Amino acid sequence: MTVAAREIPQANQFRVQRLEVFLTHTIAGFRGPVTVRPIHDGLENMSYLIATPGDRLVLRAKTPDATHPLEREFRVVAALSARGFPVPRPLIYSDDESVLGYAFYVMTFVDGRIFPRPSLPGVTPADRTAIYDAMTDTLARLHSYDPHTLGLASLNKSSGYLAGQVQHWSEVYRTLSGDELPEMNRLMAWLPDHLPPDRPLRLVHNDFATEKLIIAPQEPKILAVVDWEAATLGDPVADAVNSAIPWITPHATASGTSLMGLKLSELGIPSMDRYLSAYAARAGLAEIPHLNTYIAYCFFRRVAMLRRNPGAAEPRHAAALAKIGWAFAQRAG
Repeated sequence: MTVAAREIPQANQFRVQRLEVFLTHTIAGFRGPVTVRPIHDGLENMSYLIATPGDRLVLRAKTPDATHPLEREFRVVAALSARGFPVPRPLIYSDDESVLGYAFYVMTFVDGRIFPRPSLPGVTPADRTAIYDAMTDTLARLHSYDPHTLGLASLNKSSGYLAGQVQHWSEVYRTLSGDELPEMNRLMAWLPDHLPPDRPLRLVHNDFATEKLIIAPQEPKILAVVDWEAATLGDPVADAVNSAIPWITPHATASGTSLMGLKLSELGIPSMDRYLSAYAARAGLAEIPHLNTYIAYCFFRRVAMLRRNPGAAEPRHAAALAKIGWAFAQRAG
């Protein structure tokens, strides 16, 4: 797994011993001594590697500014693990703040490769093809589950998922300061009247991408999908289209997470049309309906998220993404 360069915050150093005592008493067979270091940033919550002389585990910790309940993330991972879906196996959740000062849960460590760049550098063309094929298969499998059978029907009881998302992110955008983006204003006015019909709610990852996958060390197999903090019950097609955004996001606005301009056939990476067609076939759809509208919605959501997290990109990047979103809205008619 990719290891973050920064160390565990100094304020938490003295609590490592408390964590060791807690894990020794709650996880059968656990033995210290323990070392802890950060290994991955999610959208909000952090992941830490817990290493002992005989084992490695991962701790997911709630950060002070997190808006997604960590307990919900644990429930999602536990439900998927019980169905054999590729996720790390969760071991224990704790909201006892006397241990670390915040809620956390512990899961098994999955040893493999993580690719922050969707071009999958260092991989053969044949393996790239296989990984992208596995992505569509994994995403369609995720969306095939009935939330009731997963025990997750309570994650979202409201109707009109897309309408609710447009309202939420429009409110977020309007309440935060930033440069005036005319195309974003047009999107906020256009989307409510042009959203696709509601689809049956399914569990959605909401940030499915190559950097959220742990790939086996020596083969193009997805061992685990990680970072479930934004997971909810939502529109599965929107989730799939959101995962295809790298194909139509300019490199200058994507910090390396773009596929635009690359010789995809030589790399073994499918076109966006082939990627989404493969997903559609596995999801039982003849095609991706209302594609341009879904794309416009995905760019709208990303611009609003950038407004909420201004340090994630330069202001001009948000403006460029808003323009792309509005261009697809115009194509939708």
